[in-house]
Amino acid sequence: MPDYYCAGPSMAADWGDEAPALSRALARRVFGYFMPYWSRGLVVLACIGAMAALGLVPALVTKGVIDYLANPTAGTGPLALLVGAGVAASLAGGLVGVLRTFQQTAISQGIMFDLREQLFDRLLRQSVGFFTSSRSGDLLSRMSNDVGGIQDVVSQTIFGLVSDVITVASTLLLMLALDWRLTLAALILMPVVLVPSRYVGKATYRARKQTRKSCRR
Repeated sequence: MPDYYCAGPSMAADWGDEAPALSRALARRVFGYFMPYWSRGLVVLACIGAMAALGLVPALVTKGVIDYLANPTAGTGPLALLVGAGVAASLAGGLVGVLRTFQQTAISQGIMFDLREQLFDRLLRQSVGFFTSSRSGDLLSRMSNDVGGIQDVVSQTIFGLVSDVITVASTLLLMLALDWRLTLAALILMPVVLVPSRYVGKATYRARKQTRKSCRR
């Protein structure tokens, strides 16, 4: 666990307006905050993998139902089993999602507590001149807003990225297993749909930004 936190003579000038450059020391420091929670992190990764696998069940159930309805020779028993498997997968996915959310929240709250504890300990070591020359709003902002942003970084950025990668990989593998030709056609057509949507989204954002600026004048 790192034993320091940014709390210099002017907290606004410690970080600056631009983000610090990514370096090996910075990455080691960031991952150092996660080390005390490595066991919970493994649980979250297991939940992500389980949710990705359970998310593929509806597609398999749909395929099974279509194949069975094309040649229904064994009554309604297999159809009921397929529907039951889909419902069970949905319920299991919800329970796993609750466990994942709980573990992610525990990790983010723990890291926030560690950061606030380090920052408060560092502030107590400062001289009286530090507090007279620094604005109290900067101190409170660093204690609440800056450290509070860790929760979004942990839950949405880090684990969200891992979840997206695993979900895309598992979905792509299932698509290839079902029909590689349709998968190849979908991958070829995907840029045709995404690239224009990206440009339209950027143009819409610029138009809205310009509209807000015009309304403020």
